[in-house]
Amino acid sequence: MGSFIPRSLHIAATVKVNQIIWIRSLPSDDEGLSRRITHDLEDLSADEGGLPLRQIAVGHRQAFEAELDRIATEASASARPIIHFDCHGSPTKGLRLAPSGDFVPWDALAEKLRQIDVATGNNLCCFFAACFGLHIALEFDLSLPSPFFLAIGPEGKIELGYLEDRTVPFYRSVNESKNIGRSHLKVLAPEMQLFHCKEILAKGLATYINQYGRGKILAQRRERVVSRGLEKRGIKNPTSADLREARSRSKSLRVTQRTIDHYAKTFLLGRKAGFGITELKELAAGMRRSGSPRNLR
Repeated sequence: MGSFIPRSLHIAATVKVNQIIWIRSLPSDDEGLSRRITHDLEDLSADEGGLPLRQIAVGHRQAFEAELDRIATEASASARPIIHFDCHGSPTKGLRLAPSGDFVPWDALAEKLRQIDVATGNNLCCFFAACFGLHIALEFDLSLPSPFFLAIGPEGKIELGYLEDRTVPFYRSVNESKNIGRSHLKVLAPEMQLFHCKEILAKGLATYINQYGRGKILAQRRERVVSRGLEKRGIKNPTSADLREARSRSKSLRVTQRTIDHYAKTFLLGRKAGFGITELKELAAGMRRSGSPRNLR
């Protein structure tokens, strides 16, 4: 999922969090480790300045989704959580809930998280202590609000011992530094990756440039738009003026600063993109050089 990110692409932004919501759905054999970690987190929460910890246990999909709906309602008031998903995951089926064995598909989870992120004003942070957790980053539509401000998780499998060793130090670092990104780099990287909504926006637009918004493909798309526009208006023998007008309409196919601002308004819920067209073109060129695959729709 990773791709070339130029140094000039500034995606930093401030996020506000005021609690950790730990959602547990594990087989009984794995609950001991989970409870040891949360016991230590409760001690951190008791420290001055520590984020309060709330634990929620769910066993099936209906209960899981009901809890996310409840969090969305709380977020409409003042809750600004880090939601920690403590369960197993599948790259194709989503999060697996125990003891029912229910799966929550990644796209269904993204929609629930989107509702929470909207309620928080794009402040939702997620920690996926689940194998393949970052498959949630494949469930993006740039024309809709982002499901989260940032998400941390593994692209593939993750060892339980790693989570036991790193989870509490990560949250301790968050409490001390008040900086989730820095804490991720210090404690969790590279086994766990961080995906940032602004980075996802930039990658999505850069992918569009590479696939549809440059060179011969862009020229062909423009001509199709021109032809359809003239046909729709019933013009069989266009004048120069008709062609100029039709081609002016096709200019919207090219990604510009206006395109960035348009998608940022919706996807980032009003946050500024933090990058311009020059940086975006540099990102697109870097992705071409690195052979980065398309990973967003």
